[in-house]
Amino acid sequence: MKIFLPLFLLFTTLNLFAQTLNSIKFEGMVHISEPVALRMLSFEKGDDINVKMVDDAIKKYFKQGYFNDIWAELDNGELTFFFKEKAIISKIELKGWKDNDEEVQDAVIQIKKGSLYDEKILQDAKKRIVEAISQEGKLDTVVEIQTTYLENGSIKVTFIVNEGEEIIINKLQYSGVNGLDPDEFDGVIANKEHDFMGWFWGQNDGKMSLADLAYDNLRIRDLYMQHGYLDAKVNEPFVRVNFNHYTADMSYQIKEGEVYTISKVTLSQSKEVVDENLLRNIISLKEGEVFNIKSFREDAEKIKTLIADRSYAFVQVIPDLKKNKEDKTVEVVFKIAPGDKVRIRNVVISGNTRTLDRIIRRELYLGPGDMYSLTDLKDSRNSLGRLGYFEGTTIEEKRVDNQTMDLVVKLKETPTGNVQLGGGYGSFGGLLVSVGINDRNIWGSGINVGLKAEKSQTTESYSFNVSNNRLNDSDFSGNFSIYTSSFDYNDYSVFSDGITIGTGHRFSRYITGLLRVWVFK
Repeated sequence: MKIFLPLFLLFTTLNLFAQTLNSIKFEGMVHISEPVALRMLSFEKGDDINVKMVDDAIKKYFKQGYFNDIWAELDNGELTFFFKEKAIISKIELKGWKDNDEEVQDAVIQIKKGSLYDEKILQDAKKRIVEAISQEGKLDTVVEIQTTYLENGSIKVTFIVNEGEEIIINKLQYSGVNGLDPDEFDGVIANKEHDFMGWFWGQNDGKMSLADLAYDNLRIRDLYMQHGYLDAKVNEPFVRVNFNHYTADMSYQIKEGEVYTISKVTLSQSKEVVDENLLRNIISLKEGEVFNIKSFREDAEKIKTLIADRSYAFVQVIPDLKKNKEDKTVEVVFKIAPGDKVRIRNVVISGNTRTLDRIIRRELYLGPGDMYSLTDLKDSRNSLGRLGYFEGTTIEEKRVDNQTMDLVVKLKETPTGNVQLGGGYGSFGGLLVSVGINDRNIWGSGINVGLKAEKSQTTESYSFNVSNNRLNDSDFSGNFSIYTSSFDYNDYSVFSDGITIGTGHRFSRYITGLLRVWVFK
Protein backbone atom coordinates (compact mmCIF):
# COMPACT_ATOMS: atom_id res chain seq x y z
CA MET A 1 0.00 0.00 0.00
CA LYS A 2 2.93 2.36 0.78
CA ILE A 3 4.28 1.84 -2.76
CA PHE A 4 0.94 1.92 -4.53
CA LEU A 5 -0.18 5.27 -3.05
CA PRO A 6 2.67 7.48 -4.44
CA LEU A 7 2.37 5.84 -7.88
CA PHE A 8 -1.37 6.45 -7.85
CA LEU A 9 -0.87 10.10 -6.88
CA LEU A 10 1.76 10.62 -9.63
CA PHE A 11 -0.47 9.04 -12.28
CA THR A 12 -3.38 11.19 -11.15
CA THR A 13 -1.23 14.39 -11.24
CA LEU A 14 -0.01 13.73 -14.77
CA ASN A 15 -3.49 13.05 -15.99
CA LEU A 16 -4.79 16.18 -14.28
CA PHE A 17 -2.13 18.24 -16.11
CA ALA A 18 -2.81 16.66 -19.50
CA GLN A 19 -4.52 19.17 -21.76
CA THR A 20 -5.59 19.36 -25.36
CA LEU A 21 -3.26 21.64 -27.30
CA ASN A 22 -5.03 24.48 -29.12
CA SER A 23 -2.04 26.57 -30.24
CA ILE A 24 1.78 26.77 -30.11
CA LYS A 25 3.65 30.08 -29.93
CA PHE A 26 7.32 31.08 -29.75
CA GLU A 27 8.64 34.25 -28.11
CA GLY A 28 12.23 35.56 -28.42
CA MET A 29 13.40 32.92 -30.88
CA VAL A 30 15.68 34.19 -33.70
CA HIS A 31 18.19 31.52 -34.72
CA ILE A 32 15.57 28.85 -35.42
CA SER A 33 12.63 29.52 -37.72
CA GLU A 34 9.11 28.75 -36.51
CA PRO A 35 8.48 25.97 -39.10
CA VAL A 36 11.70 24.22 -38.04
CA ALA A 37 10.85 24.63 -34.35
CA LEU A 38 7.43 23.06 -34.94
CA ARG A 39 8.96 20.08 -36.75
CA MET A 40 11.25 19.46 -33.79
CA LEU A 41 8.26 18.86 -31.49
CA SER A 42 6.94 15.35 -30.87
CA PHE A 43 3.38 16.73 -30.72
CA GLU A 44 1.21 19.15 -32.66
CA LYS A 45 -1.96 21.19 -32.29
CA GLY A 46 -4.89 18.99 -31.22
CA ASP A 47 -2.77 16.47 -29.27
CA ASP A 48 -3.05 15.86 -25.56
CA ILE A 49 0.20 16.91 -23.84
CA ASN A 50 1.64 16.74 -20.32
CA VAL A 51 4.56 18.14 -18.33
CA LYS A 52 7.05 15.53 -19.51
CA MET A 53 6.35 16.17 -23.20
CA VAL A 54 6.90 19.91 -22.75
CA ASP A 55 10.05 19.28 -20.71
CA ASP A 56 11.46 17.03 -23.44
CA ALA A 57 10.76 19.73 -26.03
CA ILE A 58 12.65 22.33 -23.97
CA LYS A 59 15.64 19.98 -23.65
CA LYS A 60 15.67 19.39 -27.41
CA TYR A 61 15.67 23.13 -28.13
CA PHE A 62 18.38 23.76 -25.55
CA LYS A 63 20.70 21.19 -27.16
CA GLN A 64 20.86 23.36 -30.29
CA GLY A 65 23.29 25.62 -28.44
CA TYR A 66 21.62 28.93 -29.31
CA PHE A 67 19.97 29.73 -25.99
CA ASN A 68 20.91 30.68 -22.43
CA ASP A 69 17.46 29.90 -21.05
CA ILE A 70 14.15 28.39 -22.23
CA TRP A 71 10.84 28.08 -20.40
CA ALA A 72 7.24 27.37 -21.34
CA GLU A 73 3.74 28.33 -20.19
CA LEU A 74 0.51 26.40 -20.84
CA ASP A 75 -2.72 28.31 -20.33
CA ASN A 76 -6.09 26.94 -21.46
CA GLY A 77 -4.55 24.90 -24.23
CA GLU A 78 -2.23 27.69 -25.44
CA LEU A 79 1.44 26.60 -25.20
CA THR A 80 4.07 29.37 -25.38
CA PHE A 81 7.82 28.78 -25.44
CA PHE A 82 10.01 31.65 -24.24
CA PHE A 83 13.63 31.86 -25.40
CA LYS A 84 16.55 33.86 -24.08
CA GLU A 85 19.07 33.69 -26.87
CA LYS A 86 22.83 33.84 -26.45
CA ALA A 87 24.35 37.20 -27.35
CA ILE A 88 26.30 37.59 -30.60
CA ILE A 89 29.99 38.53 -30.56
CA SER A 90 30.20 41.57 -32.81
CA LYS A 91 33.72 42.78 -31.99
CA ILE A 92 36.96 41.04 -31.01
CA GLU A 93 40.07 42.81 -29.77
CA LEU A 94 43.52 41.57 -28.83
CA LYS A 95 45.62 43.81 -26.59
CA GLY A 96 49.14 43.35 -25.30
CA TRP A 97 50.26 40.87 -27.97
CA LYS A 98 49.90 41.14 -31.76
CA ASP A 99 47.41 43.94 -31.15
CA ASN A 100 44.43 43.69 -33.50
CA ASP A 101 46.33 41.40 -35.87
CA GLU A 102 43.63 39.83 -38.05
CA GLU A 103 45.87 36.93 -39.07
CA VAL A 104 46.39 36.04 -35.41
CA GLN A 105 42.64 36.18 -34.81
CA ASP A 106 42.11 33.68 -37.62
CA ALA A 107 44.96 31.36 -36.65
CA VAL A 108 44.98 31.56 -32.85
CA ILE A 109 41.76 33.06 -31.50
CA GLN A 110 39.62 31.28 -34.13
CA ILE A 111 36.45 33.18 -33.21
CA LYS A 112 34.56 34.90 -36.01
CA LYS A 113 32.46 38.01 -35.68
CA GLY A 114 28.83 36.97 -35.52
CA SER A 115 29.57 33.88 -33.42
CA LEU A 116 27.35 33.15 -30.44
CA TYR A 117 28.80 34.03 -27.07
CA ASP A 118 30.02 30.87 -25.39
CA GLU A 119 32.29 30.79 -22.36
CA LYS A 120 33.91 27.55 -23.50
CA ILE A 121 35.08 28.90 -26.87
CA LEU A 122 36.55 31.95 -25.10
CA GLN A 123 38.49 29.73 -22.70
CA ASP A 124 39.72 27.62 -25.60
CA ALA A 125 40.92 30.78 -27.37
CA LYS A 126 42.67 31.86 -24.19
CA LYS A 127 44.54 28.54 -24.04
CA ARG A 128 45.60 28.90 -27.68
CA ILE A 129 46.98 32.40 -27.02
CA VAL A 130 49.01 31.16 -24.06
CA GLU A 131 50.26 28.21 -26.12
CA ALA A 132 51.23 30.44 -29.06
CA ILE A 133 53.22 32.77 -26.79
CA SER A 134 54.89 29.81 -25.07
CA GLN A 135 56.07 28.66 -28.50
CA GLU A 136 57.98 31.96 -28.63
CA GLY A 137 59.84 30.85 -25.50
CA LYS A 138 57.87 32.97 -23.01
CA LEU A 139 56.49 31.51 -19.81
CA ASP A 140 54.04 32.80 -17.17
CA THR A 141 51.77 34.48 -19.71
CA VAL A 142 48.44 35.69 -18.29
CA VAL A 143 45.38 36.31 -20.48
CA GLU A 144 42.29 38.09 -19.17
CA ILE A 145 38.95 38.04 -20.98
CA GLN A 146 36.87 41.21 -20.83
CA THR A 147 33.30 41.24 -22.16
CA THR A 148 31.32 44.40 -22.81
CA TYR A 149 27.64 44.51 -23.77
CA LEU A 150 27.02 47.03 -26.54
CA GLU A 151 23.88 49.10 -27.11
CA ASN A 152 22.61 46.77 -29.83
CA GLY A 153 22.69 43.80 -27.43
CA SER A 154 25.81 42.23 -28.94
CA ILE A 155 29.05 41.61 -27.07
CA LYS A 156 32.55 42.98 -27.51
CA VAL A 157 35.23 40.52 -26.38
CA THR A 158 38.68 41.79 -25.48
CA PHE A 159 41.63 39.49 -24.77
CA ILE A 160 44.08 41.38 -22.56
CA VAL A 161 47.45 39.69 -22.70
CA ASN A 162 50.25 40.08 -20.19
CA GLU A 163 53.14 38.41 -21.95
CA GLY A 164 55.40 36.15 -19.97
CA GLU A 165 59.17 36.36 -19.86
CA GLU A 166 61.69 34.77 -22.19
CA ILE A 167 63.85 32.03 -20.70
CA ILE A 168 67.59 32.47 -21.25
CA ILE A 169 69.74 29.34 -21.26
CA ASN A 170 72.74 30.12 -19.05
CA LYS A 171 74.36 26.70 -19.14
CA LEU A 172 74.10 23.76 -21.53
CA GLN A 173 75.94 20.54 -20.66
CA TYR A 174 76.42 17.19 -22.41
CA SER A 175 77.30 13.96 -20.61
CA GLY A 176 78.78 10.95 -22.38
CA VAL A 177 80.26 12.80 -25.37
CA ASN A 178 83.59 11.42 -26.59
CA GLY A 179 83.50 10.82 -30.34
CA LEU A 180 82.16 14.23 -31.44
CA ASP A 181 82.92 17.80 -30.46
CA PRO A 182 79.95 19.27 -28.51
CA ASP A 183 80.48 22.53 -30.41
CA GLU A 184 79.17 20.72 -33.50
CA PHE A 185 75.77 20.38 -31.84
CA ASP A 186 75.23 24.15 -32.05
CA GLY A 187 74.91 23.80 -35.80
CA VAL A 188 71.81 21.58 -35.53
CA ILE A 189 69.98 22.45 -32.31
CA ALA A 190 67.69 25.44 -31.75
CA ASN A 191 68.18 25.84 -27.98
CA LYS A 192 71.73 27.01 -27.39
CA GLU A 193 73.72 28.35 -24.47
CA HIS A 194 73.84 32.11 -24.12
CA ASP A 195 77.08 33.60 -25.45
CA PHE A 196 78.86 36.66 -24.17
CA MET A 197 77.34 39.64 -26.00
CA GLY A 198 74.62 37.31 -27.25
CA TRP A 199 72.72 40.23 -28.76
CA PHE A 200 75.54 40.74 -31.28
CA TRP A 201 75.24 39.32 -34.81
CA GLY A 202 76.61 35.77 -35.03
CA GLN A 203 76.37 35.18 -31.27
CA ASN A 204 73.81 32.94 -29.53
CA ASP A 205 71.23 34.93 -27.58
CA GLY A 206 70.31 31.86 -25.50
CA LYS A 207 66.55 32.33 -25.84
CA MET A 208 64.69 29.09 -25.21
CA SER A 209 62.42 27.83 -27.98
CA LEU A 210 59.85 25.52 -26.41
CA ALA A 211 58.58 24.41 -29.82
CA ASP A 212 62.03 23.02 -30.68
CA LEU A 213 62.85 21.61 -27.28
CA ALA A 214 61.29 18.22 -28.01
CA TYR A 215 63.23 17.88 -31.30
CA ASP A 216 66.73 19.02 -30.36
CA ASN A 217 67.71 15.60 -28.99
CA LEU A 218 66.57 14.01 -32.26
CA ARG A 219 68.69 16.52 -34.18
CA ILE A 220 71.74 15.60 -32.11
CA ARG A 221 71.09 11.89 -32.69
CA ASP A 222 70.79 12.50 -36.43
CA LEU A 223 74.17 14.25 -36.36
CA TYR A 224 75.66 11.20 -34.67
CA MET A 225 74.18 8.95 -37.34
CA GLN A 226 75.80 11.13 -40.00
CA HIS A 227 79.11 10.05 -38.45
CA GLY A 228 78.23 6.36 -38.31
CA TYR A 229 76.97 6.11 -34.69
CA LEU A 230 73.93 3.95 -35.44
CA ASP A 231 73.39 2.97 -31.80
CA ALA A 232 73.54 6.53 -30.44
CA LYS A 233 70.91 7.43 -27.87
CA VAL A 234 70.19 11.02 -26.84
CA ASN A 235 67.68 11.53 -24.05
CA GLU A 236 65.35 14.50 -23.91
CA PRO A 237 67.01 17.44 -22.15
CA PHE A 238 66.67 17.91 -18.41
CA VAL A 239 65.73 21.56 -17.84
CA ARG A 240 66.03 23.46 -14.56
CA VAL A 241 64.30 26.86 -14.69
CA ASN A 242 64.91 29.69 -12.24
CA PHE A 243 61.64 31.63 -12.34
CA ASN A 244 63.07 34.42 -10.21
CA HIS A 245 65.47 35.41 -12.96
CA TYR A 246 63.90 33.52 -15.92
CA THR A 247 67.07 31.62 -16.64
CA ALA A 248 67.61 27.92 -17.21
CA ASP A 249 70.27 25.22 -17.08
CA MET A 250 69.97 22.30 -19.50
CA SER A 251 71.72 18.95 -19.75
CA TYR A 252 71.68 16.00 -22.15
CA GLN A 253 72.53 12.38 -21.37
CA ILE A 254 74.14 10.74 -24.40
CA LYS A 255 75.23 7.17 -25.15
CA GLU A 256 77.29 7.25 -28.30
CA GLY A 257 77.91 3.59 -29.07
CA GLU A 258 80.33 2.53 -31.82
CA VAL A 259 80.96 3.76 -35.36
CA TYR A 260 79.57 1.50 -38.12
CA THR A 261 81.17 1.02 -41.51
CA ILE A 262 79.37 -0.15 -44.65
CA SER A 263 79.89 -3.85 -45.37
CA LYS A 264 77.79 -3.96 -48.52
CA VAL A 265 75.35 -1.95 -50.64
CA THR A 266 72.52 -4.08 -52.01
CA LEU A 267 70.12 -3.02 -54.75
CA SER A 268 67.01 -5.16 -55.08
CA GLN A 269 64.60 -4.40 -57.97
CA SER A 270 61.30 -6.27 -58.07
CA LYS A 271 61.69 -5.97 -61.85
CA GLU A 272 64.76 -4.54 -63.50
CA VAL A 273 63.91 -1.27 -65.24
CA VAL A 274 67.32 0.41 -64.83
CA ASP A 275 70.75 -1.11 -65.21
CA GLU A 276 72.24 -1.72 -61.77
CA ASN A 277 75.56 -0.14 -62.75
CA LEU A 278 73.75 3.10 -63.55
CA LEU A 279 72.15 3.07 -60.10
CA ARG A 280 75.49 2.43 -58.40
CA ASN A 281 77.03 5.37 -60.24
CA ILE A 282 74.63 7.82 -58.59
CA ILE A 283 74.90 6.30 -55.09
CA SER A 284 77.39 8.07 -52.80
CA LEU A 285 77.53 5.36 -50.10
CA LYS A 286 80.44 3.00 -50.73
CA GLU A 287 81.56 -0.26 -49.18
CA GLY A 288 84.18 0.20 -46.45
CA GLU A 289 83.25 3.81 -45.72
CA VAL A 290 81.69 5.13 -42.51
CA PHE A 291 77.90 5.10 -42.71
CA ASN A 292 76.15 8.46 -43.12
CA ILE A 293 72.38 8.69 -42.60
CA LYS A 294 72.19 11.93 -44.63
CA SER A 295 73.81 10.31 -47.66
CA PHE A 296 71.56 7.29 -47.11
CA ARG A 297 68.43 9.45 -47.47
CA GLU A 298 69.85 11.37 -50.43
CA ASP A 299 70.74 8.14 -52.23
CA ALA A 300 67.20 6.84 -51.79
CA GLU A 301 65.85 10.07 -53.31
CA LYS A 302 68.32 9.88 -56.22
CA ILE A 303 67.21 6.34 -57.02
CA LYS A 304 63.56 7.36 -56.87
CA THR A 305 64.12 10.35 -59.17
CA LEU A 306 66.13 8.33 -61.69
CA ILE A 307 63.43 5.68 -62.01
CA ALA A 308 60.50 8.13 -61.82
CA ASP A 309 62.05 10.09 -64.70
CA ARG A 310 61.60 6.93 -66.77
CA SER A 311 57.82 7.24 -66.31
CA TYR A 312 57.53 5.00 -63.24
CA ALA A 313 55.53 7.57 -61.29
CA PHE A 314 54.49 5.24 -58.48
CA VAL A 315 57.96 3.82 -57.81
CA GLN A 316 58.68 2.90 -54.22
CA VAL A 317 62.21 2.92 -52.84
CA ILE A 318 62.35 1.26 -49.43
CA PRO A 319 65.69 1.81 -47.70
CA ASP A 320 66.77 -0.68 -45.03
CA LEU A 321 69.74 -1.22 -42.73
CA LYS A 322 71.02 -4.60 -41.57
CA LYS A 323 73.33 -4.01 -38.63
CA ASN A 324 75.96 -6.46 -37.45
CA LYS A 325 76.65 -5.45 -33.86
CA GLU A 326 79.53 -7.92 -33.48
CA ASP A 327 81.85 -6.40 -36.10
CA LYS A 328 80.12 -2.97 -36.17
CA THR A 329 79.23 -3.09 -39.84
CA VAL A 330 75.99 -2.38 -41.66
CA GLU A 331 74.57 -3.61 -44.93
CA VAL A 332 72.71 -0.89 -46.83
CA VAL A 333 69.72 -2.21 -48.74
CA PHE A 334 67.56 -0.37 -51.26
CA LYS A 335 64.41 -2.30 -52.17
CA ILE A 336 62.92 -0.92 -55.40
CA ALA A 337 59.37 -1.56 -56.62
CA PRO A 338 58.96 0.48 -59.85
CA GLY A 339 55.35 -0.39 -60.65
CA ASP A 340 54.05 0.42 -64.16
CA LYS A 341 54.90 3.23 -66.54
CA VAL A 342 52.45 6.12 -66.21
CA ARG A 343 51.05 8.48 -68.83
CA ILE A 344 49.48 11.90 -68.17
CA ARG A 345 45.79 11.80 -69.06
CA ASN A 346 44.86 15.42 -68.40
CA VAL A 347 46.24 18.62 -66.88
CA VAL A 348 43.63 20.62 -64.97
CA ILE A 349 44.35 24.25 -64.02
CA SER A 350 42.43 25.96 -61.22
CA GLY A 351 42.65 29.20 -59.25
CA ASN A 352 43.83 31.42 -62.12
CA THR A 353 41.12 34.05 -61.95
CA ARG A 354 43.16 36.47 -64.10
CA THR A 355 46.08 34.76 -65.81
CA LEU A 356 45.20 33.02 -69.06
CA ASP A 357 45.46 29.24 -69.20
CA ARG A 358 47.97 29.27 -72.06
CA ILE A 359 50.36 31.44 -70.02
CA ILE A 360 50.41 28.70 -67.39
CA ARG A 361 50.52 25.72 -69.75
CA ARG A 362 53.56 27.05 -71.62
CA GLU A 363 55.52 26.84 -68.34
CA LEU A 364 54.58 23.19 -67.81
CA TYR A 365 56.94 20.50 -69.06
CA LEU A 366 54.23 17.85 -68.85
CA GLY A 367 51.02 17.81 -70.88
CA PRO A 368 48.18 15.45 -71.79
CA GLY A 369 49.56 12.31 -73.43
CA ASP A 370 53.12 12.77 -72.11
CA MET A 371 54.92 10.08 -70.16
CA TYR A 372 55.47 10.97 -66.51
CA SER A 373 58.78 12.45 -65.34
CA LEU A 374 59.48 13.52 -61.76
CA THR A 375 62.13 16.04 -62.83
CA ASP A 376 59.72 17.57 -65.36
CA LEU A 377 57.12 17.88 -62.60
CA LYS A 378 59.55 19.65 -60.23
CA ASP A 379 60.80 21.95 -63.00
CA SER A 380 57.19 22.82 -63.92
CA ARG A 381 56.47 23.81 -60.35
CA ASN A 382 59.62 25.94 -60.17
CA SER A 383 58.91 27.57 -63.55
CA LEU A 384 55.43 28.65 -62.41
CA GLY A 385 56.89 30.04 -59.20
CA ARG A 386 59.45 32.14 -61.09
CA LEU A 387 56.69 33.94 -63.03
CA GLY A 388 55.84 35.97 -59.94
CA TYR A 389 52.14 35.97 -60.78
CA PHE A 390 51.07 33.60 -58.03
CA GLU A 391 51.22 33.62 -54.27
CA GLY A 392 51.02 29.85 -54.04
CA THR A 393 51.62 27.08 -56.58
CA THR A 394 51.03 23.34 -56.15
CA ILE A 395 50.77 20.52 -58.65
CA GLU A 396 48.86 17.53 -57.33
CA GLU A 397 49.18 14.06 -58.81
CA LYS A 398 45.76 12.39 -59.07
CA ARG A 399 46.07 8.67 -59.70
CA VAL A 400 43.50 7.37 -62.20
CA ASP A 401 44.80 3.81 -62.41
CA ASN A 402 48.18 2.03 -62.35
CA GLN A 403 49.12 3.47 -65.74
CA THR A 404 47.37 6.84 -65.86
CA MET A 405 47.27 10.02 -63.79
CA ASP A 406 45.91 13.55 -63.92
CA LEU A 407 47.86 16.61 -62.88
CA VAL A 408 45.92 19.30 -61.02
CA VAL A 409 47.63 22.69 -61.00
CA LYS A 410 46.32 24.78 -58.07
CA LEU A 411 47.19 28.46 -58.11
CA LYS A 412 46.55 31.50 -55.95
CA GLU A 413 46.86 34.79 -57.80
CA THR A 414 48.86 37.67 -56.34
CA PRO A 415 48.59 41.36 -57.35
CA THR A 416 50.95 42.17 -60.23
CA GLY A 417 50.02 45.79 -60.92
CA ASN A 418 50.71 48.93 -58.96
CA VAL A 419 50.11 52.66 -59.19
CA GLN A 420 52.67 55.08 -57.77
CA LEU A 421 51.89 58.66 -56.88
CA GLY A 422 54.59 60.92 -55.48
CA GLY A 423 55.50 64.49 -55.00
CA GLY A 424 58.06 66.80 -53.50
CA TYR A 425 59.34 70.32 -53.33
CA GLY A 426 62.81 71.76 -53.96
CA SER A 427 64.18 75.28 -53.79
CA PHE A 428 65.42 75.05 -57.38
CA GLY A 429 62.91 72.81 -59.14
CA GLY A 430 59.89 73.82 -57.15
CA LEU A 431 56.97 71.43 -56.87
CA LEU A 432 57.56 67.91 -58.28
CA VAL A 433 54.75 65.52 -59.23
CA SER A 434 55.39 61.88 -60.16
CA VAL A 435 52.93 59.31 -61.50
CA GLY A 436 53.74 55.70 -62.40
CA ILE A 437 51.67 52.73 -63.53
CA ASN A 438 53.05 49.22 -63.96
CA ASP A 439 51.62 45.75 -64.44
CA ARG A 440 53.85 42.66 -64.79
CA ASN A 441 50.93 40.59 -66.09
CA ILE A 442 48.59 42.97 -67.85
CA TRP A 443 45.18 41.43 -68.55
CA GLY A 444 46.67 38.08 -67.54
CA SER A 445 48.68 37.97 -70.78
CA GLY A 446 52.15 37.59 -69.26
CA ILE A 447 53.18 40.96 -70.77
CA ASN A 448 54.89 43.58 -68.60
CA VAL A 449 53.81 47.18 -69.28
CA GLY A 450 54.98 50.30 -67.46
CA LEU A 451 54.33 54.03 -67.82
CA LYS A 452 55.92 56.82 -65.78
CA ALA A 453 55.71 60.61 -65.84
CA GLU A 454 57.46 63.27 -63.73
CA LYS A 455 57.11 67.05 -63.97
CA SER A 456 58.33 70.03 -62.04
CA GLN A 457 58.99 73.68 -62.85
CA THR A 458 62.39 72.82 -64.35
CA THR A 459 62.18 69.16 -65.40
CA GLU A 460 60.00 66.84 -67.42
CA SER A 461 60.44 63.11 -67.83
CA TYR A 462 58.27 60.51 -69.55
CA SER A 463 58.92 56.81 -70.15
CA PHE A 464 57.13 53.78 -71.49
CA ASN A 465 58.26 50.15 -71.50
CA VAL A 466 56.80 46.83 -72.60
CA SER A 467 58.31 43.35 -72.46
CA ASN A 468 57.23 39.80 -73.18
CA ASN A 469 59.25 36.85 -71.90
CA ARG A 470 57.62 34.44 -74.35
CA LEU A 471 56.92 36.05 -77.72
CA ASN A 472 54.03 34.19 -79.34
CA ASP A 473 54.51 31.51 -76.64
CA SER A 474 57.97 30.72 -78.07
CA ASP A 475 61.40 30.53 -76.42
CA PHE A 476 62.17 34.07 -77.65
CA SER A 477 61.64 37.16 -75.51
CA GLY A 478 61.44 40.80 -76.46
CA ASN A 479 61.42 44.20 -74.78
CA PHE A 480 61.00 47.79 -75.91
CA SER A 481 61.24 51.05 -74.02
CA ILE A 482 61.18 54.71 -74.96
CA TYR A 483 61.81 57.79 -72.88
CA THR A 484 62.14 61.54 -73.17
CA SER A 485 63.31 64.08 -70.66
CA SER A 486 64.21 67.76 -70.46
CA PHE A 487 66.00 69.89 -67.90
CA ASP A 488 65.86 73.71 -67.84
CA TYR A 489 68.93 75.43 -66.41
CA ASN A 490 69.15 79.19 -65.88
CA ASP A 491 70.76 79.82 -69.24
CA TYR A 492 70.08 76.71 -71.31
CA SER A 493 68.02 73.52 -71.56
CA VAL A 494 69.03 69.87 -71.99
CA PHE A 495 66.86 67.41 -73.92
CA SER A 496 67.36 63.65 -73.92
CA ASP A 497 65.48 60.99 -75.84
CA GLY A 498 66.16 57.30 -76.20
CA ILE A 499 64.89 53.94 -77.32
CA THR A 500 65.91 50.52 -76.06
CA ILE A 501 65.20 47.34 -77.97
CA GLY A 502 66.15 43.92 -76.70
CA THR A 503 65.59 40.26 -77.43
CA GLY A 504 66.48 37.02 -75.75
CA HIS A 505 66.35 33.30 -76.21
CA ARG A 506 65.87 30.47 -73.76
CA PHE A 507 68.48 27.87 -74.70
CA SER A 508 67.49 25.45 -71.93
CA ARG A 509 65.37 25.39 -68.81
CA TYR A 510 68.17 27.05 -66.88
CA ILE A 511 70.13 29.13 -69.46
CA THR A 512 68.85 32.25 -71.25
CA GLY A 513 70.75 34.66 -73.51
CA LEU A 514 69.91 38.38 -73.88
CA LEU A 515 70.81 41.04 -76.48
CA ARG A 516 69.97 44.71 -75.99
CA VAL A 517 70.46 47.79 -78.23
CA TRP A 518 70.33 51.41 -77.03
CA VAL A 519 69.61 54.36 -79.32
CA PHE A 520 70.20 57.82 -77.85
CA LYS A 521 69.47 61.29 -79.12
